[in-house]
Amino acid sequence: MKKESNIIRKKTPLSTVQPSKIIKKTRLEIAWEWLSKQNYKLWFWVSLAVCSMLTMYWASKAGVHGDAPLDYEYGVQCANYYLSGGKDTSCLSFTWKNVENRVTQKYYGGGFETTFALLQLWFNWDDYYQVRLYYLSLWCIVLLLFISLIAKEFTGWKGAMLALWLTFLSPFILGQFFWNTKDIPHALGFAITIFFLLRFYKMLPKISFKVLLGIALGIVIALSVRLGGLLLIAYVGLFSLLACFMLPQARSLFVNKQYGQVLKIIVSLIATVITGALLGLLFYPNFFVEGFNHILSGINVATNFPQKIPFIFEGVMTDSLKKPPYYLLKMFYIQTPMVVLIMLHLAILVILWKWKKTGALNMVILLFTLLFPFIYMIKIGAPAYNSWRHILFAGVTISPIITIMYKELLATWRSSLIKWVSLIIILASLVDLAIWNVRAAPYQLGFYNCTVGGTKGAYKKYDFDQWHIAVGEGTKWILNTVNPDDYSPEHPLVIAMNCQVVSKVYHIPEKWRGKLQLENIAFRNYSGKTCDYTVLTPFFASPQVLSYFYPPKGVVYKRVVDDVVAMCVIDRRNDTDYRGIKALQNNELEDGLKLLEEAYDYNPKNYSMFYWLGYGYYRTGNFEKAIEFLNSYKKFYNEKDVNRLLGYAHYSNRQYNEAINAFNISFSMDQNDLTIAQMIGICFYEKKDYDQAEKFLKQVIAKHPSFTEGKTLLQHIQQIK
Repeated sequence: MKKESNIIRKKTPLSTVQPSKIIKKTRLEIAWEWLSKQNYKLWFWVSLAVCSMLTMYWASKAGVHGDAPLDYEYGVQCANYYLSGGKDTSCLSFTWKNVENRVTQKYYGGGFETTFALLQLWFNWDDYYQVRLYYLSLWCIVLLLFISLIAKEFTGWKGAMLALWLTFLSPFILGQFFWNTKDIPHALGFAITIFFLLRFYKMLPKISFKVLLGIALGIVIALSVRLGGLLLIAYVGLFSLLACFMLPQARSLFVNKQYGQVLKIIVSLIATVITGALLGLLFYPNFFVEGFNHILSGINVATNFPQKIPFIFEGVMTDSLKKPPYYLLKMFYIQTPMVVLIMLHLAILVILWKWKKTGALNMVILLFTLLFPFIYMIKIGAPAYNSWRHILFAGVTISPIITIMYKELLATWRSSLIKWVSLIIILASLVDLAIWNVRAAPYQLGFYNCTVGGTKGAYKKYDFDQWHIAVGEGTKWILNTVNPDDYSPEHPLVIAMNCQVVSKVYHIPEKWRGKLQLENIAFRNYSGKTCDYTVLTPFFASPQVLSYFYPPKGVVYKRVVDDVVAMCVIDRRNDTDYRGIKALQNNELEDGLKLLEEAYDYNPKNYSMFYWLGYGYYRTGNFEKAIEFLNSYKKFYNEKDVNRLLGYAHYSNRQYNEAINAFNISFSMDQNDLTIAQMIGICFYEKKDYDQAEKFLKQVIAKHPSFTEGKTLLQHIQQIK
């Protein structure tokens, strides 16, 4: 009967089957299945090749960064230390071309710079700063690879490809590729270590020598550039301790009393981190001198960095020592693409929700390595500038975390429509980012998201100093536009740029050698230099300067990113402002003032000559005009000298209260300038405010007993009283 029944079922016509039992796939489902079956491993490697070519191409367009000459020279001096067997110790008291003395430089590792310096000694490249950028690009490509491989551990090649593009198209990270020889290698070391740590815990209780070698390599690379690489040793210790409780295979070793294997694992990890740490420390010549005290001193310098780096934050000129506690976090939020921010926050929630699938230990590793550096840096108030680049290493798990979230959501969603809509939104966001990056390259560090109005909205409110790499593009444009035959060694082409170190190392093409003179210029002394062309970027410019003056009159070429001038070239052959200042300095008052008035008529927004106009009018007795221009200059630079001169102008104009205010500001900036103190006393005397004059002079004399002029004036006032 069973057999017969089976035969009958086989011969049952299709039309008799209930329609509800036929599973019909929609076109969206069929398309999604087709998409899921693609060879994502192949597409990943194709994507990495595309990212690599774009990185190399944009590196060829990037200029020299202000830190590059100092870092490169330090690498050369470190190489000389090793090659001389420790006899050449110039790297321990580093001074670059007698321009800048960096006593803290010895606490930086030479992992990147020393290896490149050795390559340069071997190959002797002509334009070695350009080759150095290509060398950095190789490190960047490997960084992209390992970030993607972390994602692959959880989401396969599909997730690896998404992580690759999310990282590469994040402008703040991509912008680091074209100059940052410290934080990129440092982040690479963290990415390598985290990847192999995940592999190590996954393979337990087995021990792989290759995996241990990878962990050691990551520690070496991270530590070879910054002492912050020591954090990886703490990571290994912490995560290994947690593994004893969170990993079933680790717990089973204790339950089954396999203490020999436990000891083997512990010894192998200790040997790995010690080997990695010692090899990493070999890249610090100072380690050979100070031993392990080098570590303590270096950490102290890093957490109490003595150098003040000025920058704009929230529309105010501040510096690395005065930034608010939320600086790092805010810069992360406004310089990270919105698609990444939204997906990251959602990802953290999803990973916590699906922690069993991700694995408790894996979840801890991914989230802790992302969040802890931010929390720690904010808590200790460590000096920071140029956004969150100093903890770029914390960002290596951002894209992997996002890919885990997306994989889990796709597995949860049953509707193909929802899957396609989510994919289209992500792809549209990535395409939009790609277009922006192509348009802005290689100046992606000017990216700000819509929370502050984009790049245009952030301009004059936040830091754009890294755009100074654009001076290379401006200088190149001039040299390609101007005919070198029109110049000679006796009459060279003079180009001034607002980046001092770059002006000293710019690679001069052969046809221009002997015919080109590069000078440094700053916004405040813009009129104090004579040159044929000036190349300016927003480097160290205050919001007031950017609003009032930049870009100045006479621009013949500019590079614009989102309606913001990243760099401009100015024709400066009209030098009446410079000649006017020189005439005043030579005491040629009438000629100097006439030239400056002519320059003012040409460009009334050239604030850099306002001080000299005030000086000229003061010296020629026009005190009202002097006060007008000096007050205008004060809006940009409220400094000792301008307040001192303003005080004299007010005094000469019998405006004693205003003179006292100006002199007080000047005296507060230098309380050893007793001439100013004397003028304050005289102003009180002229006002017949003898009590205030007496009180003030007594205070100054108490601090400066040798203040003879003050004593004389005080005696005269006391006689009058």
